Amino acid sequence: MNFSHYLPDTEQRIERLRNLIGGRSLLILLPGPSIKQLTDYMPALSKLDLCYATVNDYWVMEELYHPIDIVLRSAVECDVPCERDYAFLSRPQPNMLVSEEAGYHSQNMPLVEFLNESDERLLWFVADRTNLALTRPNLQFPLHFLAQASFSILVCLGIIGKAKQIILFGAEGVQGDKDIGAVGGWTLGDPMPLRQQRLIMDTNLYRQTMKGILRNVCDTYAIWNVPILNCSPYSHYGIHQIISYEKMLEVVSV
Repeated sequence: MNFSHYLPDTEQRIERLRNLIGGRSLLILLPGPSIKQLTDYMPALSKLDLCYATVNDYWVMEELYHPIDIVLRSAVECDVPCERDYAFLSRPQPNMLVSEEAGYHSQNMPLVEFLNESDERLLWFVADRTNLALTRPNLQFPLHFLAQASFSILVCLGIIGKAKQIILFGAEGVQGDKDIGAVGGWTLGDPMPLRQQRLIMDTNLYRQTMKGILRNVCDTYAIWNVPILNCSPYSHYGIHQIISYEKMLEVVSV
């Protein structure tokens, strides 16, 4: 595979991602309203060896639910790298920050210096906005993903990272005003019409494109056996099997 488009030694970074996930179930926590139910299940989940991931404002999910192992922060609004990133990457336990060059604020810290401090905990991708995005990832562009909802990239990385299974929480998506009810997250700062419009677009794009993108991921990395489950009972994303919280607990306990 051609990893020249990303950080140096990206192949080794992917191996570190796999070691971090360690064949465990990957729980992706998102700020949709149904994630509030997760509170009732955290005592049982906290006794299990699971891997936790989220996007953007990871500290919100940590305050409410559980420490995060993998965080994807790539939007310009995330201001990467910032004090929150430095704090996350300086923890004694292994973790990983996923981002991209296009959203990196070099005035905060030159990339060379950031790599010197946190090199082994970083993984870069490219949010692809070209007309070839739906043909990727592939062998020539193995970490190019269609620019859409950030968690879509976490789903792909869960497969690449050889998770036992991927389970989404708070992944409702948006189709109208009644769906707006996020728990934390940087999108809350946007005016309602703008936020609604963007989230509706992301929801529709995911539903229309993600099956093909996941097929590209599986074919590129020769990994075809990672189930993706959605523990969000009223999700509009539509392409993953929806399971109840009770079923989720049963699945991750095996």
